Amino acid sequence: MNKIVEQSLKVQDRYEKHFTWFWKGSYSEEGWAVKIEISKRQFEDQYEMLNLFGLPVRCLTAPCMLAHKLCAITGRKTLANRDLFDCHFLLKKGTGIHESIIKNHTGLGAKEYVAKLVEYIPGHISSRGVLDGLGELLEPELKEWVKRDLVELYLRR
Repeated sequence: MNKIVEQSLKVQDRYEKHFTWFWKGSYSEEGWAVKIEISKRQFEDQYEMLNLFGLPVRCLTAPCMLAHKLCAITGRKTLANRDLFDCHFLLKKGTGIHESIIKNHTGLGAKEYVAKLVEYIPGHISSRGVLDGLGELLEPELKEWVKRDLVELYLRR
């Protein structure tokens, strides 16, 4: 995989995580960073081919991605604000949820798990590090919205 990734990206970072292999790189010195994560676990995931700068890439569908991101909210040692941002972004776009992934991760149905999230998030969210994992990827206006409104949005619920 390293050789394949290095054919297309100038790799800035790579490491093996507990459940994934991770690479971060860019196509050029001034280009945006691209993050690639490949899961070592197996779920009922669905994929689609997308064009990434002329390179066909097999990508997780948005409903599968949303299901995994929702599960990541309670599945990490500490809540990662980027998971909230990603879920907010996908839900705002009207993305559906691949419910069997939630069941596989948590043992709960989607409705039961979302009810759990409503209780879980306010007690675990923090304005500290709100841009961790997001800052380098967002335009300045969106960064300001995240710093100003993302945490408050979930505390108000």
